Amino acid sequence: MAQMPLLKKLATEAFQTVFVPKVIARQLVVLVALEAGMVTLNQISALVQFVASSFSSRSRLIRQMIAEQQKVVTQDDWMDLAERIDNIQGNDVWRSDPECALYERERLTARIDQFVHLMRRQDIFDLMFVLRGSIGRNKFGLLHEVR
Repeated sequence: MAQMPLLKKLATEAFQTVFVPKVIARQLVVLVALEAGMVTLNQISALVQFVASSFSSRSRLIRQMIAEQQKVVTQDDWMDLAERIDNIQGNDVWRSDPECALYERERLTARIDQFVHLMRRQDIFDLMFVLRGSIGRNKFGLLHEVR
């Protein structure tokens, strides 16, 4: 019993040496502060972008088209708006380059033609079969790195 305070002191020292609670607590405080700072910066950045885009007619048009997309009833209308948005943003430039190294154009267009053919025939079973077979990574070179 006389050695109990000594054992308690040794146990406390061993705990503090192994688990370092003060250092962990400091790191947690820094982590929370950094995370809160990043969230704040992201919100401020989004607000600045929104305000800056209010002065651009192109950005206002894109925002208006995105709002229209939320209200359309048919997929064709939605796709039409999406293509117009891509055109305005310049996200459709890759389609005009037949030598693009990002994907295998011939195989991809052949597969799209196959989908369109099956949809026009309304052959749901074959369409499901082809779609399920297409699920896979790096199909048609879509994951190729840019060279």
